This record gives sequence, structure tokens and C-alpha cells, in this order.
Amino acid sequence: MKRRRCNFNTLNIPNIREVCSVYFDKTTEPLTPHIHPQAMEICFVVSGHQSYCVNSVTYDISGGEIFLTYPDEEHFGGWLFQEKCMLYYLIVDTVNFEDDFLGFGKDSHSLFEMLNHIDKRTFFGGENIKKLFENVFAVWDDSENPLRTVRLKCAVFELLYEIAKCSKDKKLRLSADMEYISKYIDDNITKKLSLSELADISGLSLAGFKRKFRSQFGIPPADCIMRRKIEYSKNLLLSGKSVTQTAFDMDFSSSQHFSSAFKKCCGISPAQFVSLGKMNEQK
Repeated sequence: MKRRRCNFNTLNIPNIREVCSVYFDKTTEPLTPHIHPQAMEICFVVSGHQSYCVNSVTYDISGGEIFLTYPDEEHFGGWLFQEKCMLYYLIVDTVNFEDDFLGFGKDSHSLFEMLNHIDKRTFFGGENIKKLFENVFAVWDDSENPLRTVRLKCAVFELLYEIAKCSKDKKLRLSADMEYISKYIDDNITKKLSLSELADISGLSLAGFKRKFRSQFGIPPADCIMRRKIEYSKNLLLSGKSVTQTAFDMDFSSSQHFSSAFKKCCGISPAQFVSLGKMNEQK
């Protein structure tokens, strides 16, 4: 795992505690239960997939999506390993400094209110959120600039404003052709799906299809198909089907191929997954 952290506690900027980027280059242990006292955590998944549990509900977050927890709310990564992914997150105090949010005085009160009235836990962020996070890190790295603190306040203000706007956006995350492709994959997930076939269905060249798919889903189409196959296979395994039968049902070439793909995606073998699932049911 590679992590970059902007520790805002070292600066005289109220409300923002830290901004981080995290790259999980392999599956890793689940996120342990924790809270952020008097602060909201906003997580933006750039690529890959993450799962979060809050109040006994599991949220599956994919590339381009935002997930947030409210002040003093316990959350964790569930009982499955965290998958390979890239994400940004920031911890922002949405309880204190109401009349001086980010140090901008009462002029920033409207943004404070917008953040406190986000009524969705998950919503689509998109490419612009990634650029705004990158801008925060670029300003942070410019440590010799005498206006660095002011520029950081402005960069974070713009980021939070865009996040608040995204939470109100009702437009569809996917274009019509990619929405159809997504449903087609789900409807045919037990079959062999070729990228050429999906490109033809979408009316795009293979290269154009791969590019458009990744821009909207956050991961390459082949990775998405494999991940959905693995997700579907989890239900089969928990229903009592054997590894061999599940591999056959999901059109893997062998049980060994299925087990290898499952462990690469989930960090544990199918047998370990079933065992953990049974233990989780007994809790």
C-alpha cells in the first residue's frame, strides 16, 4: 500500500484535518472499525472497488463514486479483504467553526450548510473530483510558495463545493450505451463474454469501447467482467455449491483457474471465503 498524506493540523486552517491518497497495489486486510470525532470522512474511489460497512449495511463503491460517513459514525471494511484500488479521502470537521469555515469567515457559511445537508451516503463524483484532489496535492507540494496556505484553503474550498454539488446531481452516471452494456454483462455473466462482442453491441471500435468503458466505470472492461463473475460466484458458494461446480457454472476453464482468479480479486481462497461467511452468519 502506498499512502500520501497532507496533514492540515500543521497549518492554521480550521475544519480540514487531513487529505490523503491511497493506492492498494494488492488485496489487503479489511479496514478496521473506527470513527472520526466531530468530522465527516469523504472518500472518492478513483479506480477499482471498495466495500464499507455502516450501521450493518454494506456499500460497494466503484471507480468514480463517492462514499461518506457522518461525524462520530463507526465504519469499517466488512469481513472481506480490501481489493486493489486507488482512492482519495479527506477528513473535514462539519461540527465546529461554523462562522469561520476553512478560515474564510461568514462568507463560507453556505458551504458549511451544504456539507451538513448532504442526504446521500454514496453518489457519483466523476473526473473533475479527481482533478480537484490532484490540485490540492499540487498546492501542498509547493511548500516554498508564500501564498501556499491561502491557495490550499481555496483548493479545498473548491473541492468541497464540487462534492456538495455532485451530491445533488440527478443525471445518470452512465451514458445510455454503457448502461446497456452494464446490464448485458449482468444478464450474461455466467457466459463467456468477449470484448469484441461488447464493442460491437455498443457500436464502437474495440479501442474506443475500452476507453469509454474505463472512463465511466473506473476500471478496464475485462477487470469489470471478472469482478462481476467473482461477485456472482460468492452467492453460489454461500448457497452450498462446491468450488468445482461454481467454476463450471461461471464458465471458468477449471476450478484451479477460478480459485486463482477468486484469490487475486478477494485476497482469500473460495474455501476461506465460505468459512468466513459461515463465521460471519454466526455473529
